[in-house]
Amino acid sequence: QATRAQVRYALSEVQALLRSMSSAATPSAAARALSAMYRALLDRPILSDGDAAGVVLPSLKSGYVDPDFRVRPVRTGARPADEEWWAPALVRTDLSTYLAGAMTSPAAWAAPIVVLGQPGAGKSVLTKLLAARLPDTDFLVVRVVLREVPADADVQDQIEAAVRAATGERTSWPELARAADGAQLVVMLDGFDELLQATGVSHSDYLVR
Repeated sequence: QATRAQVRYALSEVQALLRSMSSAATPSAAARALSAMYRALLDRPILSDGDAAGVVLPSLKSGYVDPDFRVRPVRTGARPADEEWWAPALVRTDLSTYLAGAMTSPAAWAAPIVVLGQPGAGKSVLTKLLAARLPDTDFLVVRVVLREVPADADVQDQIEAAVRAATGERTSWPELARAADGAQLVVMLDGFDELLQATGVSHSDYLVR
């Protein structure tokens, strides 16, 4: 409670909360490789060089301020694309606490968490931060940037393409999952809106798959 009045940066509390519950297991080689690549992003400029030529930028770790947010469960008849549908949901400031709870909840195995926001709101950056903050002792994280994988591939092939891009190694999703040895598997699909815009490809059942 003493930190509630302070500005929260870079989802650092997610890491602290989950490490306090950690099994201290030895992560798999794949989990270590993926986690190391994601953690390396924390020290890079918060924007790419082309976005701010001639300006000294803070790192992602020091420049990202945890955003306020709202949460609502989606049921039949829900209208998450309608701004008015969100009005009853309270604005929250405890993003790290929420994400740590969501990542360890049984509900995470039953349905996806969908992050919505206007263009430029920081959805992609959020996935970068979360991928870097989940401890590799208890989580095996794969961040799939959908604009960088084949749009016409199925979900499993897209995940495997992202693993190869991150680690340089070819491995199947079943092999990766077995090697996790009890660690929670977390797949982040970044850029679903861009995938929907891919020419000539139908993704009407993508979230179901």
